[in-house]
Amino acid sequence: MVHDEQLMLAEDIGDFHIRAMDKRYKYSSIESLEEFDRICRKHNLRYYAYYGTLLGTIRHKGFIPWDDDIDVAMFREDYNRFIHIAPQELGEYFVLNNVEDSCFHPLRVQNGFEIRYNQAFMDRFHCCPYPTGIDIYVLDKLPATEEKRATHREIYNIIKILAQYNDDLFERYGGVRTEEFDESMPELLASIENMLGVHIIRDGSEAKQLGHLASRVAAMYNDTDSDIITRVEIWSTDGQREMMPIECFSDVIYMPFEHMLLPVPVGYDEILTRVYGDYMTPVIGGGAHEYRHYLEFEEKLFARFVELG
Repeated sequence: MVHDEQLMLAEDIGDFHIRAMDKRYKYSSIESLEEFDRICRKHNLRYYAYYGTLLGTIRHKGFIPWDDDIDVAMFREDYNRFIHIAPQELGEYFVLNNVEDSCFHPLRVQNGFEIRYNQAFMDRFHCCPYPTGIDIYVLDKLPATEEKRATHREIYNIIKILAQYNDDLFERYGGVRTEEFDESMPELLASIENMLGVHIIRDGSEAKQLGHLASRVAAMYNDTDSDIITRVEIWSTDGQREMMPIECFSDVIYMPFEHMLLPVPVGYDEILTRVYGDYMTPVIGGGAHEYRHYLEFEEKLFARFVELG
């Protein structure tokens, strides 16, 4: 845990301004990273800095100035072990999120779900009242041949579409239900059951069942001698850039990230080149979400103050 208040002061990096709350939000997130790292070290679980966190580690030795989330990745075996171990190991304040639907949303270690201003919480998380945490992605093997990969992608995407369509949050996230798709649902579910030899109970929990099935399908080639690693949920739609040689993950190098050391995959150059291209040339923006992710919480807080008058 960092106690240096100087690190929390606003600063300018080139033409980019970093607010004091930006710093507090980032260092609050690191608390979840340190808790995750503690558990992984204790139980000999391997993980890797990934996506923007990997890029920040290599290029900035910390956060990318205009990024405020933390991404790590694990192989399926370690990932499953972590999910099993974490509920008994996580310390006070920390929780797991997205455990049931982590096939489609990253598993998270975070410091709760609500905005909190009590003194103990503010002291623990650098005077940042907002919920913060880290995203944990799962890596699986792909089939060795293009023909099998095409089939793998098709099956996975059908399950993914069915799971998302049956989810209660589908419309909240912009999905549009159609009579045509509603009518084809029984046939699509039956085709997946016949293809994979499973039974999906029609009791309102179809989305949850399909999410678990998608995870099983994503992991089905992990016991093969394939040498291609990917995050299946993204590869199924984005394709080539998420296909990594397994040699990239054969070892780790510990490199500075802010005040701690993070395990970086030994093949980080190939990984970053595949994902970002010329990754050593900074480009402001371009992340998976808007910078200053905490603004949504600020807006809720402001609306509450207005409501209270």
